This record gives sequence, structure tokens and C-alpha cells, in this order.
Amino acid sequence: MKILSSNTILNSFSLFFLLLLIEYVRAEDFYELLGVSKDADNRDIRKAFKKLALQWHPDKNKDNPEAHAKFLRLNKAYEVLKDEEKRKKYDLHGEEGLDESRSSGHYQSWSFYHEEFGIYDDDPEIVTLSGKDFEDMVRDSEDPWFINFYSPHCGHCHKLAPTWRKVARELEDVIRIGAVNCGDDLWLCRKESVYRFPTLKHYPGGHVYEGPETFDEMVDYGMELVKAAIKDVSARDFQSMRLMKEHSNWIVMFCWNQQDCPSWKTQKKLAGMLDDIALIGYLDCGREQDLCKSLEIPTNGEIRAYPSGIALISRDSRELTQEYLNTLQGPSELDAITFENILKSLMQGGKESWLLEFYSPAEIDDTLSKKLAVLLDSNNIRVGRMDCVRERAFCQRFFVHKYPTYMMLKDGGGHEIHLGRPGVHSVGQFAKKSSTATAFHNLNPTDFQRVQDGSSLWFVDFFAPWCPPCMHLYPEFRRASNLAQERDLQVRFGVVDCTIHYRLCNQERIHSYPSTILYNGSIPHHYKGPHKAESLVDFVHNILNPVAIDLTDELFERRVHSKKEDEIWVIDYYAPWCGPCMAMQSEFRKFAQMVKDIPGVYVGEVNCERERNLCHNNNIHSYPTIRLYPRGSQGIRTLAQYYPQWQRNAKSFQSWLFQFLPSNVEDISGMDTFHAKVLKSADVWLVDFYTPWCGHCNMYAPEFESIAQSLKGKVKAGKVNCEQDESLCHAAGVNAYPSVLLYKEKNGFHGVPLHNREAEFVVSFVEAQLKARGHLQRDEL
Repeated sequence: MKILSSNTILNSFSLFFLLLLIEYVRAEDFYELLGVSKDADNRDIRKAFKKLALQWHPDKNKDNPEAHAKFLRLNKAYEVLKDEEKRKKYDLHGEEGLDESRSSGHYQSWSFYHEEFGIYDDDPEIVTLSGKDFEDMVRDSEDPWFINFYSPHCGHCHKLAPTWRKVARELEDVIRIGAVNCGDDLWLCRKESVYRFPTLKHYPGGHVYEGPETFDEMVDYGMELVKAAIKDVSARDFQSMRLMKEHSNWIVMFCWNQQDCPSWKTQKKLAGMLDDIALIGYLDCGREQDLCKSLEIPTNGEIRAYPSGIALISRDSRELTQEYLNTLQGPSELDAITFENILKSLMQGGKESWLLEFYSPAEIDDTLSKKLAVLLDSNNIRVGRMDCVRERAFCQRFFVHKYPTYMMLKDGGGHEIHLGRPGVHSVGQFAKKSSTATAFHNLNPTDFQRVQDGSSLWFVDFFAPWCPPCMHLYPEFRRASNLAQERDLQVRFGVVDCTIHYRLCNQERIHSYPSTILYNGSIPHHYKGPHKAESLVDFVHNILNPVAIDLTDELFERRVHSKKEDEIWVIDYYAPWCGPCMAMQSEFRKFAQMVKDIPGVYVGEVNCERERNLCHNNNIHSYPTIRLYPRGSQGIRTLAQYYPQWQRNAKSFQSWLFQFLPSNVEDISGMDTFHAKVLKSADVWLVDFYTPWCGHCNMYAPEFESIAQSLKGKVKAGKVNCEQDESLCHAAGVNAYPSVLLYKEKNGFHGVPLHNREAEFVVSFVEAQLKARGHLQRDEL
């Protein structure tokens, strides 16, 4: 029997424990490894990684054998969580779901992470903007922004950084200062026409700053962006403004001379800091002596806050702002009982929405709460807050896990959680948009039971806050809820955060984000169309009011196989598991809606998973397959097939169909023809002026054909080829293609131009014109 030495045993144990340590490190959750929450955005992830990278980088830990492995692990966690596709796979399947072969394993030097990585991430005055942030916070806002587009590898960008930080601190809360890392968001920089670094631009407008990159010049430029004005207040103004409820929040500077008042720059800063919160006024006591004496204004002037009339001591804009906010009443403090009473009132038809702030006493920001209370008061939105240390169970009911968290309580009792940054601009904008979207709700597992019971129609979006496509869809989904109400569609819209309610998402077999499903009773309909509000609502409308006929084997035999010669059938053969089929389905159903009023035209769908024999007997071997059975033949003996490489959208399907229909649009090209048929005729004509090489003209042709079909018997429709008849089009004043003109009087070549060429508008406009002239037929009155 061989006896092992103590060193051998010790080495074996060391190897064993080392392997255990490696497996433990491998099993450690990437979020825990970086110390971030599962809904962390890229900035939080980048900041956390930078801190750990500087601590564990091998360049700084050459004597630590564990540092290299630890850093590689941190680097991998960062590479996965910053990438949308990798993060999605990791969240759904864990580390096993990642493609290890695509992991580079490379990393930068310690100096890169120290000097170049996330230049402005540690500067709270500077908003680091991702593409999604830019759309939500800049493009959709009227707030003034001054933004630095930079590259982390640009030496001049690093040289400018200290000055930019100083500018941001000087203008904090006056205007908004931002930064875009073009290394991370190159597509955004290209979209904003940024090709050199750094580029400084201001918004709204996107104008480039061309001045010197010095502190004073950039601050002066930023001050010019402040839109809030300082009002010169007369005694009469002062007396009336105290009675005006909508302008009850004022700061008035009473000055006997210029030296008594804060500088112009301080006044302008104050106006910017309190924009939409309070109006700033200047009252000249030398001019209004009687008023100032009656108010007992000191000889060295005074600044007062109204409606309280309290004197403000400081002459610094930031201190004045804080002094003024201290005079305002804070938001209502709520407990669980008060909340339930508010919720009950809203469910019973109460119209006063509430913005609720969940907070921890250790992290409370009274300034933000007071600003929000004033800002939202004019929108009939109350602001309240709840202490989550005191009301822990209640906060857990809404899955609150970070502070502050903002939630809207809406008319009807629904609620929505704010997903953006906790600033007055972001939260205020959220509250205004959310309060009007009363059919839009956040759903938790308890709420989701209302979806599952089938008692009402629900359109549900399963998403993750870190997923860019999800956050692009989110505001469109909210807007769709309002559009659906305008169109009297009885459907509720819900959103489920899969980073919080992952068990529910797994239960519903959600494998990608966003996943959008319409629950119509027990039948789920997956939406794969464009992330636009109009398309989402069209999808719901087409499900509730189907025009495309669901063809079973028996119905196909009776309606299609026995088709009459004067009928046309257009049929989509699809499979539910086929991604392209599902992506196309909403467009095909939209096409069915577009052609539903054409006599003898029918649109159908065949589910080949369900009707296998039918599809097999018709030689359907790939999906989707779209076939047209034309007029002039019985049954299915003659057919045309839509080529797979053609565009799969409603207008393309419509254009294809019109090739098999007699045209309602007469070619009236030629000066003599136009003169005889239009100018000398008593008929009303609608004319499309086009050229064959114009792509928009070709796309518009089927829509004009549908307009002609809708107006058949009321007006005549014609088209003129302007490539062939330049002189005719010039005489008609046509200089852009396509152009649609209405000829209803014998007024020569110049008809009535229709600048909106959409079918619904054109038909409505023409019928209104005809009615005014008494052209509508008697049977339509």
C-alpha cells in the first residue's frame, strides 16, 4: 500500500478547493458579480464595471494570481450585460445559453479604464444619453439641451472634458447638459450628422455650437438657451397677478435701483431653474414708489416669494431656488389606508390622478417632490409619497425594490410604474402622458389573473427595461391604448416587466423581448408587426373585426374550390410556428381591410398546421405562400403566386391584386384628350399626375385606384403621364409627383390641389365638394 506524503495530500486538497472556487466563480450571477440590479441600464453597468476593473485589473495586481481570472470574469459579465442580444440570452437561459466561441476574451489596459472609459459617468450634472434616452428625453422634449457628442479615443474630447464638467456644474438645473458616447452609440451620432469629435449641439433644433470651447463662452451660449422670461412687473400687474390662480407662484424682485437686484445672469439662471414652477418678475421701486412703500420694501430692495409673501435672503440663484421651494407645501404623506381610499375613489370614477413616490427616509429628495407637486397641479395630478420603511408590506405589493420609484394611479384604478430617470423633467413628462392613458396598466401576477379569466380583451407587452426595442415599443404601446379608445375598441393594454415577474413570463412561454400578445378569451394572438401605435391598433381591430376568412377544409371546398368566374380569391397559406408568417400576418389582414369593399374580391387564410390535408393537396410546401385565384376561371384551376422576394406589406399586396382587376382610372394623357375629356366636360374629374420613374408615384397608384373604386359613379378618375406630356403638366401647375388635382369647374388647367393624398381624406374631401355642388345622387341622401 502506497503512503502519500503530507505535501501531496496538501497539494491535492489545494487543487480540489481551487477547482471548487473556479466553479463557484463561474456560477456567480453576472448581475451580482458587478453589483447591479437586473433592471440596471448601460450607464449603471458601465460605472459598476469601471470601479471593479480599476480594482482588479492585472496591470495593478501583478502579485495577485487570482486577479487575472477575476478580471476576465468581470470583463465577460460586462461584455454580456452591455450587449442587448447577449443579455437577452443570459436572462432567459443563463450562462449556458451564451455562444462562448463569440467571446473575444480581450480587454483594455488599466489606463484605458482609468482615463477613457465612461468619461462622464461619474458626473451627476451631465446626463449620459443612450439612443433610447435621446429619443425620450431630447427629441420628444421642449426643454433646452446642450449636448457633447464625443469619442472615448479622441484626445481633444478628453482635453475638453474638465471644461465641460465645469460648464455643467455652472448650468446645473438651468438647462440640461448631456453627453453622447459615439463609441457606444455610433448610429445615433450618424443620425444626428455628427462626423467629428467633439461636436457640441443644442436642442430643440440640433444646431451646432461653433464658438470657442472656453468656459465663459459656453456658459454664455447656454444661458441664451433659457426660454423662461423675466417679466417687468408694474403696480397694476402686481395687483392682478396676485388674483390669478394659474400664475399664483411668483418670485418678485423689488429694486430701488439696479444695484439692489441680483445680476442679469442670476435672474436668468433662477428663471431657468424654476421654469414651469414659478414666474420671475422684476419691479422697479423707483417707478412704483407708492406700491413699494405700502409693501414696506427696504431701501436696499427685497426679493419675495408669492403667494406666501415671504422674503428671500440669498442673492445666489441656487440658494434662492432652495429658499423658494422651502416656502412651498410638500406632497401628501400617504399610508396604506389612505392609498386604498384613493384607489377606491379612482375605481368608482374619480378623475383626479395621483403620482405616488415610494421612498426610503434615508434617500428622500424634498426638492424634487415639491417641484413635481407644483408642475403637475395644473394637469389635475396630485402628488403623494409613501415611506417604504414604515409601509414595507405595501411597497412589496407593488414590487418596489429601489428608491425613489414613481407610480401613476389613474382614472379607473390602473397603475403604471415610471421606468426613466428620477429627475423632475423625466418624471413630470411621464406623469402627464401616463395620466391620459387610462387603459394602459402595469400587470403583476395577481393582476394577470384578470387577463387569464377571459372576461375582457387584453393586449399585453412582455418586456425588459434594459432592452432597447422594448423601450422603443413602450411609448407606442401606451399611445396605442389611447388610439384604441378613440376607435371604440374594447381592449385593455397591459405591460409585464419580465426582469421582476420572470416566473410569470416563463409560465407564458416568453422567449424573447418584447413579446406582444392579444388575449382574446382563451386564444392568444402573437403580434409581430411594426412597433407603431397605428399598426398595433389595426392588429386589434382586425382580430375583433376579421375580414380575412379563416378557411377550413370544408369551407375551402365550398367557397374556393367552387369559385365562380366573376370572383377573385387571395389566400395566405401559413403555419403558426413560422416567424415570417406571423410577421406578415398583420399586414395581410390590413390588406384584407383595404379591399373589403371591392365587389367579388375575397381574402382568406389557411392554417396549414391545422389543415394539413388541404395544404398538401394544393402543393403548399413553404410558408408563407400567397396565391390569387383570378376572375375568368372557375375554382382553383388558374392561379397566380406572390413571389417570396416581393415586399410583404399591405400596399404591395393591394398593388398586386389591382393587376388582376379592371382599372377605374382612365389614361387621359395628351393635350387634346385632356382638353376634350376634362376641360370641356360637365363631369367632375379627379386626376393623378405622375411619372413612370417616380417611386412614390408607383407606390401611390394602387391607393389612387382604391380611391377611384370608392368614388365610382360620383366622379371620373384619370391619370396623366408627365414624362410624356410635360407641357400639359406645366399648364396644370404640377411641379412635384405624384400630384392629385380635382376638376369640378370649367376653370381651365388649374384644378384644386389635394396636399393630403391619403385615400380616406381624398374620398371625404371630394364627397364634401360634391355635396356642396349638389352632385351627390339622390339615393345617397
